[in-house]
Amino acid sequence: SKERSLTTQLLEDYCVSGRPVLNDSTAVDVSLGVTLQSIENVDESAGSLTGYYWLNLEWTVEYLTWDSQDNLEGQTSDIRLRTEDIWLPDIEIYNMIHREDLRTRDMVVVSSDGSVVWIPSYKITSSCEMDTTFYPFDEQSCLLKFGSWVYNGWKLNLKLSDTSMDISTYLTNTAWDLISAEGKLNTVQYECCPEPYLDITYTIKLRRRTTPTGIKQEHTGSEDSKDEHTTEKEQTDDTQLCDSIDEGEKRADFEAQLKRDYEEKYLKEVSELEEKYQIEISSLQEKVSKLQAKC
Repeated sequence: SKERSLTTQLLEDYCVSGRPVLNDSTAVDVSLGVTLQSIENVDESAGSLTGYYWLNLEWTVEYLTWDSQDNLEGQTSDIRLRTEDIWLPDIEIYNMIHREDLRTRDMVVVSSDGSVVWIPSYKITSSCEMDTTFYPFDEQSCLLKFGSWVYNGWKLNLKLSDTSMDISTYLTNTAWDLISAEGKLNTVQYECCPEPYLDITYTIKLRRRTTPTGIKQEHTGSEDSKDEHTTEKEQTDDTQLCDSIDEGEKRADFEAQLKRDYEEKYLKEVSELEEKYQIEISSLQEKVSKLQAKC
């Protein structure tokens, strides 16, 4: 087929380990985006976050280009290649504990202008520093830090495709609410070396759910169908509303009590310091008096 001939021609003498640039001084621009599919587990004791993610990596291979309008190539605008057949950016997760590939065979899409799109999917467990001070009304911020393992910014120029993760297909977690998943491109410069080192860090913010269900109920159909709701259903809604209000009051009481505890602790520490200070002053004055008497 024309596609087979084109693939054979493009991969002839292609070096998988070499960066896909014609000039060695040129950096490979790699765009990174992340789709958060779901959060599976937040392990407070282990300090870890487990979730399902799709990465969206895009870059250009200057050696893999062709004329898509050439009749000889059958006007093929893109082809599919195995990931083993071409150079891949070595983007790793710096705070990763474990990673599981969700696909047994991975492919990339290469367009006639040399642009490559690779969307690997992973189950990732990453480290997360937990703060349970306000438990059970706590919020957690877990980081996911991506970067090249062997290339500096002059060799691989990492770019952020969007300011946050794509959560359009996110599946709601029963124990945690997703607040945000924003990303930031960071540039680190070390004293030893002139070249920059780049990373993209996403901050996944979660809020613990204090009730198993929310108070909002979705209704579909006409007004007549709404009137058909049973008394039992209405009572259930009222109970959920009361539970939610009760949880809100508990949260406010908890925060107020925590504030009082901190104030009492602070005042106690200040009082102890003042007492200690007065004792030291008295002792010092006594020593001064004795020295003056001797003189």
